[in-house]
Amino acid sequence: MKKIRRSRRKYVIWTAAIILAALVVSFAGYKLLYKPPVPTTVDGKPVNLKPATTEDKAQADARKNEIVNGEAQVKNNPSGSTKQSAIIITEANDSGVRAYVTGVFEEGGTCTATATMGSQIITKTSEGFQNASYTQCAPISWSTPLGAGSWSVKVTYKSTTTESTQSKTIEVK
Repeated sequence: MKKIRRSRRKYVIWTAAIILAALVVSFAGYKLLYKPPVPTTVDGKPVNLKPATTEDKAQADARKNEIVNGEAQVKNNPSGSTKQSAIIITEANDSGVRAYVTGVFEEGGTCTATATMGSQIITKTSEGFQNASYTQCAPISWSTPLGAGSWSVKVTYKSTTTESTQSKTIEVK
């Protein structure tokens, strides 16, 4: 009876050891062979997930200083003259417009969107606000969706320090 129990115990111990060894070998093989997918941007470029280098940090600090200096210039605009900046229309469709202004970092300017097709003219406004390193226009929605046809959409940003205009033609189906 003792001999049978010992042989069973040895069998169980050996079986457990073999299973454990197989698991360790499988895990090590998985770690060696598995390569996680590289994340990409919308346009297919790989995303760099490595920590920022000293050069990256220096460039970011330089950009921050540019922004701070730009804000100081805006606050210290004694002549009241406006400077030209660039407005970028990121989206224009039958329901509304989204845009932002580069070269300006301020609150309170006015964004005006005008959609024109023939004699039909629709105009809506929104307020600009600081967003990262530029001025964002609050999304502008048309009162009713634009009808089918070719529309000319013009977005203007105006404040005490800057003025900018951008136009785009859209096709509504």
